[in-house]
Amino acid sequence: MHKIFILLLALSCQAVYASPFGSLKEKAKESVFGEIASWFASLPGIKYLENKIDSNKVRIITSDSNSPTLSITAKEESELFIRPINSNASLLIYDKLSIPAGSYFIHASQVKKKGKGQTVSRRINLPNGVNHHEQIVYWKDHIKQYPLLIDTHPQAQRIRVMNIKAKYSHGMMLDSGRYDIEVLFKGDKKRHRFYVNLDQNQQTFSVYH
Repeated sequence: MHKIFILLLALSCQAVYASPFGSLKEKAKESVFGEIASWFASLPGIKYLENKIDSNKVRIITSDSNSPTLSITAKEESELFIRPINSNASLLIYDKLSIPAGSYFIHASQVKKKGKGQTVSRRINLPNGVNHHEQIVYWKDHIKQYPLLIDTHPQAQRIRVMNIKAKYSHGMMLDSGRYDIEVLFKGDKKRHRFYVNLDQNQQTFSVYH
């Protein structure tokens, strides 16, 4: 059965993407909405896209049951955006979504009645077949330490932070900065080595095996 997911299109001067897909672009070149919707419709795994100009809604129906799903939650009222790393086109999310595997930027903006809210931006990688969740936390400006959380799927045999002396523990408090992470899965000789930037934007880092 096809899955249906709803997204709102974020329209701004900086969220315009000139679609390289001529036939799609020609059909919708009269609006910025059309530009971005046309590009998004060209992504692998997207079967059908229906636009509603009056509400700027995009309905994406994917027939690929192996596509990753993404949900983003925040304790405070927020506007949540997603965009592929190779595009300036942003989509405003208000529901769980299914999108092609790949790398994306997500951006959260705190909604406040008065004054400017805080923002969070981070990069995520979504492989096929995963149900991925991102939790948004807004930290005060004076905070200097953050919890480091390495989420591994399946559970890793060992996790090490190579550029500190302390042994890794889930949620350990560390100064903001760049950390060298090593993950070893059971039965796997290859160690997964990567760097993370721990700061107000991101504290949880997911590793899929």
